[in-house]
Amino acid sequence: MAYLLDSKKNIPNFPNCNKNLVSIITVVLNGELSLEKTIKSVINQTYSKIEYIIIDGGSTDGTLNIIRQYQKNIEYFISESDSGIAEAMNKGIRRANGDYLIFLNADDCFYSNNSLEQCIKYFKPKIDILACDIIFGKEHSRRSPRGFSFWFNFKFGLYHQGIICHKRVFTQLGMFDENFMIGMDYDLLLRAYRKKLRLGICPEILSYMSDTGISSKTDWPSLQNRFKEEELVHLKNSCNWGLSLLYTIYHPSYILYRQLKFLAGRFVQSR
Repeated sequence: MAYLLDSKKNIPNFPNCNKNLVSIITVVLNGELSLEKTIKSVINQTYSKIEYIIIDGGSTDGTLNIIRQYQKNIEYFISESDSGIAEAMNKGIRRANGDYLIFLNADDCFYSNNSLEQCIKYFKPKIDILACDIIFGKEHSRRSPRGFSFWFNFKFGLYHQGIICHKRVFTQLGMFDENFMIGMDYDLLLRAYRKKLRLGICPEILSYMSDTGISSKTDWPSLQNRFKEEELVHLKNSCNWGLSLLYTIYHPSYILYRQLKFLAGRFVQSR
């Protein structure tokens, strides 16, 4: 049974009302312990032109009660089962009315109340995607995007919690690939790189990224799953025989390197 709230309260009904509107999409499943922090970080932003969308995957804990508590600040909310994060984010994209889209999932939050206001200033007309700094994990380490370069063919180098996309990105590239459980953001941005979409770099901090998400797990089975999805992303987006050849060399070598690194870390911890 889907619970649906569709009010669009903050979007005036007149021409150009969506100019510079930012659609913030939060995907959540059983996030009662973390969702409220995410919501508060959105509704406390000093940037005023925000449309907030929450896509719930059919939570069975207290998540829906938290969402109802803040429903006056939410333009669209639905709760129903889905196939994973990619499908949930695609639902949010289809409902988004803004010029710009940000994916800020439960467990993550904006870094400060004026983060969006500071970062959106760097989104120039010729930019398709803006990559900002983030703060990561319990140690609160600052991570900066590496941008688009040849190495983007092999490793992500961006953080989706620090990404602001113009809506035309999804018109040109299509949606997130729902076949991926982890690597859907890398797949989308690798397609953007191959299509020569324009990436801007912002030196400001946009958000805090939790280290509790599926893509942050450091046990070996989780790492293997992540590396396997990276390989599938590469194979899907391999654009010539030379790159395909490089991938056949890269993946076994990289997995061996990461396995040795993992074992070395376990050895150090055991001493």
